[in-house]
Amino acid sequence: MSWFSTTSRRSTSTPGPWWVSRLSCAGAIPPGIAPPGEFIPLAEDSGLIVPLGAWVVGEACRQTAAWHLVRTEAGQDDGRLNISVNVSAQQIADPSFPGQVAAALDESGLNPDKLWLEITESTLMGNGDLVIATLTSLRDLGLHLEIDDFGTGTPP
Repeated sequence: MSWFSTTSRRSTSTPGPWWVSRLSCAGAIPPGIAPPGEFIPLAEDSGLIVPLGAWVVGEACRQTAAWHLVRTEAGQDDGRLNISVNVSAQQIADPSFPGQVAAALDESGLNPDKLWLEITESTLMGNGDLVIATLTSLRDLGLHLEIDDFGTGTPP
């Protein structure tokens, strides 16, 4: 069983982008569903985090592009809608990850500037050369990279 929560957040004190965060497991957790602190390690341990993560990136890009289209057709797209997607250390360590992200952007038509990939500090501590190569490839796609404490129990 899976469910998804889409949330938007915006600073009320300053004008700026609308942020949308789509997580595979977020918000009030229904009974019988593992919270992120349990779900993410299970997906990593089972080897499913890479294909799951690729699917999440693809769906996030597709949905955000669709929202932009609806907003444009309604004359309401001011270009401030962005999507943030958390990625795991295993995704960053997968040499095919930048290609998966590029394919998701290409297939969805989403402007890369609208995609923010969030990684944890611990991800940066792994294989330095591989991490640098992956982050450079991702940056070259034109998207944004951000450090995040997702799944660590640290509140935003």
